[in-house]
Amino acid sequence: MTKLAKLFLVLTSTAPILLTLAFVEFLTKKNWSIIIPLVVVVLLFTVFCFYVLNQAPKKLEVFNINSISIKPADNEIVGFVLAYLVPILNASYNEVNFALMGFIYLLFVVIAWNSNAYHFNPLLGVLGYNAYEVTTKENITYVLLTRKTIRKNADVNSVCQLTQYMLLDIRK
Repeated sequence: MTKLAKLFLVLTSTAPILLTLAFVEFLTKKNWSIIIPLVVVVLLFTVFCFYVLNQAPKKLEVFNINSISIKPADNEIVGFVLAYLVPILNASYNEVNFALMGFIYLLFVVIAWNSNAYHFNPLLGVLGYNAYEVTTKENITYVLLTRKTIRKNADVNSVCQLTQYMLLDIRK
C-alpha cells in the first residue's frame, strides 16, 4: 500500500504539468485528441489517489503520534510552480514538442519520487488536504497530510504511515 500511495501522490503532484500541456495545446492547435487524454489521465490520477487516501486507514496500521513541533510544509512551492510552467515556455514555438515534454515530465516524476518532495500537491489541496511538517519526540520529521487546520501539537494524534516519511491524519 505504501508504494501505491507514493506512486499516486507523485503522479498527482505532477498532474498540473499535464494540465498545462493540455492548456498549451488548446491555445496553439486545439487538438482535442491530445487535450482530452491528458485531462482524463489527470482525472484518473486524482481518483486513484483519493481512493488510496480513503483506503489507507482501513489497510494500514493506525497509531498515535507525539509531536514536538508542527509547521506548514510549503517550502518547495517555487520549484513545483516552475515545473508546471515549463510547457508554457515551449508554447512560443506554436507547437508543443511532446517528446521533450514527455522527457521533462518523466524526469520530474523521478525527481519527485526520489526526493520525497511530492507533498506539494495542488490536487490534494483541491481535495481538501493540507500538508504539515511534524517532528516527533524521536526527532524524526514527517510530512502529515490532513484535512484539518493544525494549530497546536495536540491537534494531531492518530495517524497511519502512507510512505517512509509521510503520515495521514486519521480524523476522530
